[in-house]
Amino acid sequence: MLMLCYLSSILNNFYSDLEYWIVYMTSGLAGSLLTLLFMDGATRSLGASGAIMGLGGVLIYRMFFGKSARAFRYAGSYFIIAFMVIYNLFYGLFAENVNNYAHFSGFLTGFFLAMLFEKLRQRKRSKPGG
Repeated sequence: MLMLCYLSSILNNFYSDLEYWIVYMTSGLAGSLLTLLFMDGATRSLGASGAIMGLGGVLIYRMFFGKSARAFRYAGSYFIIAFMVIYNLFYGLFAENVNNYAHFSGFLTGFFLAMLFEKLRQRKRSKPGG
């Protein structure tokens, strides 16, 4: 829950409420779908980790690949949170009872949605009157 608060406080400065909602919900759905597809039917999974990792994917994209990556990368608290996101991705590979399908699919969904949002903003800016 703490990670959700940290990520939200950062990303709300850069994305609209609708964009934030799209990332959160789509990442959560992607995590659930991959869990259903690849995990044993007897395995139960509960939580919002796919959605939260989607927000982490947005942060990582913005820090390292986005238009403002250079300035963004040097913000200390952002770097610490990005480290926590990456740590959680890899920690799950070695721990039991961690839904890696939700974590990785949520992360990748958020990462690619951030890329899509940036492309849409660039296209809007390049249009006359945009």
